Amino acid sequence: MYECKNCGAELRFDPESQKMKCDHCGSFYDPYDCHEGHETEENTEFGVKVFRCPQCGGEIYTTNTTAASFCMYCGSPAILEARVQKEKRPEKMVPFIKTKEDCKEIYRKQIGRFPFAPSELKNADYLNRFVGVYVPYWLYDTKPPQSIVLAGEQTSRVGDYIYHDHYRITGEIDASYEGLSFDASSSFDDHISEGIAPFPVEKMKPFTPAMLCGFYADTADVSAQLYEGDVRSMAGEDVLGKIRKDQTAHHYYYSGTESDFQTKVEPQFEIPSVKRALFPVWFLTYRKKDRVAYAVVNGVTGKLAADLPIDEKKYMISSLLMAIPIFILLNFFLVLTPQTLLSLTP
Repeated sequence: MYECKNCGAELRFDPESQKMKCDHCGSFYDPYDCHEGHETEENTEFGVKVFRCPQCGGEIYTTNTTAASFCMYCGSPAILEARVQKEKRPEKMVPFIKTKEDCKEIYRKQIGRFPFAPSELKNADYLNRFVGVYVPYWLYDTKPPQSIVLAGEQTSRVGDYIYHDHYRITGEIDASYEGLSFDASSSFDDHISEGIAPFPVEKMKPFTPAMLCGFYADTADVSAQLYEGDVRSMAGEDVLGKIRKDQTAHHYYYSGTESDFQTKVEPQFEIPSVKRALFPVWFLTYRKKDRVAYAVVNGVTGKLAADLPIDEKKYMISSLLMAIPIFILLNFFLVLTPQTLLSLTP
């Protein structure tokens, strides 16, 4: 726990001021000046309180003394199992900038566009269930091989004949990619993470546990090796695009297929560095029986991704109200009787 030097109350990280704030006396502190116990930047681990959901097995941790009353992943109100342990220290983090009130307003605007959403999704008590969570990510640095050999082609026309000259193109690549990010939590769905990406890397700061105060963090349980192929593919796609443009400008065309590039060149991409990082996400979980839906907000940009359920009663009532006048009109114009014919006669 991080205590206020003036009154001894617990501190929390305030997204608006980007400072540690004491809600009791109103004092503010620089997060990098706040240390807990014997904590130093050289430590590779730091102490946390871990909460585990007995329903889905999801785990989150915090540096606060507060308890988690429900699971943000499955929406279960069950009492979460707690334990104290050491967590590996990330190198980087992007602190929260959007507040809970910001998220509520963003969500209200979005939910207002869906007339069939359950009424409880607009309830003030429900919106207070927004939880700020730092999601773990892997940050990859990669670079292509310094020199490569590719198949090239030059086409020319002489009279009625078209000539295709094939070449071996040898060249050097001066490129590097830093901070390619992939989420490191198996509980955080990849489709959801893609829906609120990207997180601005210019907001990234050195990690300090102090910035976790007032928030939770998810545990990293996905191996960094899992995404190495995706990292090479992402960088390789960009490199190949630039090669095609460059060779076209010099009248030489890369004649190989994308598959050739993927199998022959991309495996040569080096990954010299992989770092741990935490990115801020606001979570809102909805659960009704076996239906679980999420709304997540990027804690920096405010970008929202939501899986909104449908209230079946609202949908049925609206469908019936629309169907009745349509049925009457169709019945009036399509079912011809002597009475309708007389009514249509001038």
